[in-house]
Amino acid sequence: MIDELFSGYKPDSLDVSMEKLIAEAKELPKKGKGFDTLFSIAPKIIKARIKRQINLAENVDLRITGEINDFTGMFNTGEDAGRKYLKIYSDQGYEAFHRKASENEIE
Repeated sequence: MIDELFSGYKPDSLDVSMEKLIAEAKELPKKGKGFDTLFSIAPKIIKARIKRQINLAENVDLRITGEINDFTGMFNTGEDAGRKYLKIYSDQGYEAFHRKASENEIE
């Protein structure tokens, strides 16, 4: 399970050592009583639980409802004139929020 779960994971931060996490995870069964070492992974259940809701502003939330294959390629952050922003690369989002030159309303 540890190899299946951790081996292909690419952390967002360079400060995270996957080798260290894997070694620590492999030691857990030896440290704890009642640690279940015989089970199989149920991908449907795991994917159903990958959910996160991030409050961006009053009345605006970003809801992540499943695994994102290219997390770093989809999101970016920056600052513009002292204001922090989140950039989301999305054709659907672009179409929904693209402003017409003569209007201030979203389409």
